[in-house]
Amino acid sequence: MNELADGLWWVLEFLRGISGSYGLAVIVLTLLVRLLLLPLGVAQFRAMEGQKKIQPMLQELQKKYKDRPQELQRRMMELYREHKVNPLSGCLPALVQLPILWALFLALRRLPEGSLFLLWDLSVRDPYLVWPILTGVAQYLSMKPTITDPKQNSTMLIMAAVSAIFAASFPTGLALYWTVSSLFSYGQYWLFQRRLVAAGGGVRAS
Repeated sequence: MNELADGLWWVLEFLRGISGSYGLAVIVLTLLVRLLLLPLGVAQFRAMEGQKKIQPMLQELQKKYKDRPQELQRRMMELYREHKVNPLSGCLPALVQLPILWALFLALRRLPEGSLFLLWDLSVRDPYLVWPILTGVAQYLSMKPTITDPKQNSTMLIMAAVSAIFAASFPTGLALYWTVSSLFSYGQYWLFQRRLVAAGGGVRAS
Protein backbone atom coordinates (compact mmCIF):
# COMPACT_ATOMS: atom_id res chain seq x y z
CA MET A 1 0.00 0.00 0.00
CA ASN A 2 2.87 2.37 0.83
CA GLU A 3 4.33 1.75 -2.63
CA LEU A 4 1.02 2.75 -4.24
CA ALA A 5 0.87 5.83 -2.01
CA ASP A 6 4.46 6.69 -3.00
CA GLY A 7 3.52 6.40 -6.68
CA LEU A 8 0.42 8.56 -6.30
CA TRP A 9 2.41 11.14 -4.37
CA TRP A 10 5.04 11.24 -7.12
CA VAL A 11 2.33 11.77 -9.77
CA LEU A 12 0.65 14.39 -7.59
CA GLU A 13 3.89 16.31 -7.18
CA PHE A 14 4.57 16.05 -10.91
CA LEU A 15 1.12 17.45 -11.73
CA ARG A 16 1.50 20.16 -9.10
CA GLY A 17 4.78 21.15 -10.73
CA ILE A 18 2.96 21.60 -14.05
CA SER A 19 -0.21 23.27 -12.76
CA GLY A 20 1.23 25.13 -9.77
CA SER A 21 -1.72 24.00 -7.63
CA TYR A 22 -2.26 20.95 -5.47
CA GLY A 23 -6.02 21.31 -6.04
CA LEU A 24 -5.70 21.12 -9.82
CA ALA A 25 -3.21 18.27 -9.38
CA VAL A 26 -5.76 16.29 -7.30
CA ILE A 27 -8.47 16.90 -9.94
CA VAL A 28 -6.23 15.80 -12.83
CA LEU A 29 -4.98 12.78 -10.84
CA THR A 30 -8.61 11.79 -10.14
CA LEU A 31 -9.48 11.98 -13.83
CA LEU A 32 -6.40 9.92 -14.75
CA VAL A 33 -7.28 7.23 -12.19
CA ARG A 34 -10.88 7.07 -13.41
CA LEU A 35 -9.79 6.85 -17.04
CA LEU A 36 -7.52 3.93 -16.11
CA LEU A 37 -10.52 2.27 -14.45
CA LEU A 38 -12.80 2.95 -17.43
CA PRO A 39 -12.93 -0.72 -18.57
CA LEU A 40 -14.28 -1.61 -15.13
CA GLY A 41 -16.81 1.20 -15.49
CA VAL A 42 -18.04 -0.32 -18.74
CA ALA A 43 -18.42 -3.71 -17.03
CA GLN A 44 -20.28 -2.08 -14.15
CA PHE A 45 -22.66 -0.32 -16.55
CA ARG A 46 -23.43 -3.54 -18.38
CA ALA A 47 -24.07 -5.32 -15.07
CA MET A 48 -26.43 -2.56 -13.93
CA GLU A 49 -28.34 -2.58 -17.21
CA GLY A 50 -28.65 -6.35 -16.93
CA GLN A 51 -30.01 -5.98 -13.40
CA LYS A 52 -32.55 -3.41 -14.58
CA LYS A 53 -33.66 -5.67 -17.42
CA ILE A 54 -34.41 -8.65 -15.19
CA GLN A 55 -35.72 -6.62 -12.21
CA PRO A 56 -39.45 -7.24 -13.03
CA MET A 57 -38.78 -10.97 -13.34
CA LEU A 58 -36.90 -10.97 -10.01
CA GLN A 59 -39.84 -9.26 -8.33
CA GLU A 60 -42.21 -11.86 -9.75
CA LEU A 61 -40.01 -14.64 -8.36
CA GLN A 62 -39.85 -12.94 -4.95
CA LYS A 63 -43.65 -12.79 -4.83
CA LYS A 64 -44.10 -16.34 -6.05
CA TYR A 65 -41.55 -17.96 -3.75
CA LYS A 66 -41.64 -15.60 -0.76
CA ASP A 67 -42.31 -18.55 1.60
CA ARG A 68 -39.72 -20.84 0.01
CA PRO A 69 -36.32 -19.07 0.30
CA GLN A 70 -34.23 -21.96 -1.04
CA GLU A 71 -36.40 -22.31 -4.14
CA LEU A 72 -36.32 -18.52 -4.59
CA GLN A 73 -32.51 -18.55 -4.43
CA ARG A 74 -32.32 -21.36 -6.99
CA ARG A 75 -34.73 -19.63 -9.38
CA MET A 76 -32.86 -16.33 -9.06
CA MET A 77 -29.54 -17.99 -9.88
CA GLU A 78 -31.14 -19.63 -12.92
CA LEU A 79 -32.44 -16.24 -14.04
CA TYR A 80 -28.99 -14.68 -13.64
CA ARG A 81 -27.41 -17.48 -15.68
CA GLU A 82 -30.10 -17.30 -18.38
CA HIS A 83 -29.54 -13.57 -18.91
CA LYS A 84 -25.76 -13.73 -18.27
CA VAL A 85 -25.96 -11.29 -15.37
CA ASN A 86 -23.42 -11.41 -12.55
CA PRO A 87 -25.00 -9.68 -9.53
CA LEU A 88 -21.56 -9.08 -8.01
CA SER A 89 -19.85 -7.54 -11.04
CA GLY A 90 -21.47 -4.16 -10.39
CA CYS A 91 -19.55 -3.92 -7.12
CA LEU A 92 -16.13 -4.65 -8.64
CA PRO A 93 -15.18 -1.09 -9.68
CA ALA A 94 -16.03 0.21 -6.21
CA LEU A 95 -13.95 -2.53 -4.58
CA VAL A 96 -11.00 -1.87 -6.89
CA GLN A 97 -11.14 1.82 -5.99
CA LEU A 98 -10.91 1.17 -2.24
CA PRO A 99 -7.12 0.53 -2.12
CA ILE A 100 -6.57 3.50 -4.45
CA LEU A 101 -8.70 5.68 -2.17
CA TRP A 102 -6.75 4.52 0.87
CA ALA A 103 -3.38 5.02 -0.89
CA LEU A 104 -4.50 8.49 -1.93
CA PHE A 105 -5.50 9.19 1.66
CA LEU A 106 -1.96 8.24 2.73
CA ALA A 107 -0.49 10.40 -0.04
CA LEU A 108 -2.65 13.41 0.85
CA ARG A 109 -1.46 13.22 4.44
CA ARG A 110 1.91 14.34 3.05
CA LEU A 111 0.48 17.60 1.74
CA PRO A 112 2.31 20.47 3.38
CA GLU A 113 0.26 22.73 5.57
CA GLY A 114 -1.13 25.64 3.57
CA SER A 115 -1.71 23.67 0.35
CA LEU A 116 -4.46 26.03 -0.72
CA PHE A 117 -7.15 25.43 -3.32
CA LEU A 118 -9.56 28.36 -3.57
CA LEU A 119 -10.46 29.02 0.10
CA TRP A 120 -9.49 25.59 1.44
CA ASP A 121 -6.35 24.06 2.86
CA LEU A 122 -6.33 20.58 1.32
CA SER A 123 -4.14 19.15 4.09
CA VAL A 124 -6.77 19.57 6.82
CA ARG A 125 -10.50 18.95 7.28
CA ASP A 126 -12.90 21.45 5.77
CA PRO A 127 -14.01 23.74 8.63
CA TYR A 128 -16.91 25.08 6.53
CA LEU A 129 -18.20 21.56 5.59
CA VAL A 130 -18.65 22.71 1.97
CA TRP A 131 -16.63 19.86 0.42
CA PRO A 132 -18.21 17.13 2.60
CA ILE A 133 -21.66 18.36 1.52
CA LEU A 134 -20.54 18.43 -2.12
CA THR A 135 -19.16 14.91 -1.66
CA GLY A 136 -22.53 13.66 -0.38
CA VAL A 137 -24.46 15.36 -3.19
CA ALA A 138 -22.08 14.08 -5.86
CA GLN A 139 -22.20 10.58 -4.37
CA TYR A 140 -26.01 10.60 -4.51
CA LEU A 141 -26.01 11.84 -8.12
CA SER A 142 -23.58 9.10 -9.13
CA MET A 143 -25.75 6.38 -7.54
CA LYS A 144 -29.20 7.69 -8.56
CA PRO A 145 -29.14 6.37 -12.16
CA THR A 146 -28.37 2.89 -10.84
CA ILE A 147 -31.60 2.63 -8.85
CA THR A 148 -33.68 -0.31 -10.05
CA ASP A 149 -36.35 -0.08 -7.34
CA PRO A 150 -37.82 3.17 -5.89
CA LYS A 151 -37.35 1.66 -2.42
CA GLN A 152 -33.60 1.90 -2.94
CA ASN A 153 -33.76 5.71 -2.96
CA SER A 154 -33.76 5.98 0.84
CA THR A 155 -30.75 3.63 1.00
CA MET A 156 -28.92 5.83 -1.52
CA LEU A 157 -29.68 8.92 0.58
CA ILE A 158 -28.28 7.21 3.68
CA MET A 159 -25.13 6.17 1.79
CA ALA A 160 -24.68 9.73 0.51
CA ALA A 161 -25.04 11.06 4.06
CA VAL A 162 -22.47 8.54 5.33
CA SER A 163 -20.10 9.62 2.53
CA ALA A 164 -20.48 13.25 3.63
CA ILE A 165 -19.75 12.30 7.25
CA PHE A 166 -16.62 10.39 6.23
CA ALA A 167 -15.50 13.24 3.98
CA ALA A 168 -15.85 15.63 6.91
CA SER A 169 -13.38 13.45 8.84
CA PHE A 170 -10.72 13.42 6.13
CA PRO A 171 -8.42 16.10 4.68
CA THR A 172 -10.23 18.32 2.19
CA GLY A 173 -8.02 16.97 -0.59
CA LEU A 174 -9.64 13.56 -0.22
CA ALA A 175 -13.13 15.11 -0.28
CA LEU A 176 -12.10 16.88 -3.49
CA TYR A 177 -11.00 13.54 -4.98
CA TRP A 178 -14.24 11.87 -3.86
CA THR A 179 -16.41 14.64 -5.33
CA VAL A 180 -14.65 14.70 -8.70
CA SER A 181 -14.65 10.90 -8.88
CA SER A 182 -18.41 10.74 -8.18
CA LEU A 183 -19.16 13.40 -10.80
CA PHE A 184 -17.03 11.42 -13.26
CA SER A 185 -19.16 8.34 -12.49
CA TYR A 186 -22.34 10.33 -13.14
CA GLY A 187 -21.01 11.70 -16.44
CA GLN A 188 -19.77 8.27 -17.44
CA TYR A 189 -23.18 6.69 -16.83
CA TRP A 190 -24.95 9.53 -18.68
CA LEU A 191 -22.64 9.05 -21.68
CA PHE A 192 -23.09 5.26 -21.71
CA GLN A 193 -26.88 5.70 -21.52
CA ARG A 194 -26.86 8.09 -24.48
CA ARG A 195 -24.88 5.58 -26.53
CA LEU A 196 -27.26 2.81 -25.48
CA VAL A 197 -30.33 4.89 -26.39
CA ALA A 198 -28.71 5.86 -29.71
CA ALA A 199 -28.21 2.16 -30.40
CA GLY A 200 -31.88 1.50 -29.58
CA GLY A 201 -31.03 -0.75 -26.65
CA GLY A 202 -32.30 1.10 -23.62
CA VAL A 203 -34.11 3.94 -21.95
CA ARG A 204 -32.23 7.04 -20.91
CA ALA A 205 -31.77 7.38 -17.16
CA SER A 206 -33.15 10.43 -15.36
